[in-house]
Amino acid sequence: MLIWINGAFGAGKSTVATALLEAIPDAMLYDPEEIGYLLHQLVPDSETGDFQDLPIWRTLVADTAVAMLRHYKRTLVVPMTLVNASYQQEIFDSIRARGYPIRAFSLIVSEVELRRRITAQVIHPDNESLDAATRTWRLEQVDRCVSALHDPALWAPISNENRLVSDIVAEILARVTAPVESPA
Repeated sequence: MLIWINGAFGAGKSTVATALLEAIPDAMLYDPEEIGYLLHQLVPDSETGDFQDLPIWRTLVADTAVAMLRHYKRTLVVPMTLVNASYQQEIFDSIRARGYPIRAFSLIVSEVELRRRITAQVIHPDNESLDAATRTWRLEQVDRCVSALHDPALWAPISNENRLVSDIVAEILARVTAPVESPA
């Protein structure tokens, strides 16, 4: 099984993913952002500068997930911001077509709280200019992420504002073990 934890930058994806790894025996972390970093070194950037806009990124994300699931037979926990619905569909359809279930969640945090968290976060402690550029880029993405991640048809929303990480993990685990409803 693959558990995708989506959310805006600053929503707590990495924190929740780490706690899920502790709660699920033999779970593995899979971060598709690493594939984006690799592609940045290998192929020309997309016109937008976002590696998610590269078709090869979406292909490799799905193929790598399937390879990890097949070879390691362990639950994958995937903390990754993914706001383009067609990209989500493309990746998830590819994984599901090969027989692997996906449970997709979106951590919901208010715009004000996201901006507060991003502003307070130190991402690159050894590189002040890169840290500032990353923070600026993340702040520019808040509106886009907040509007895209509230779609319950794509993601099971979970509030991550003023909640304990353990409560969020318990909610995810309860939803993961509940039967999947068939689309109408």
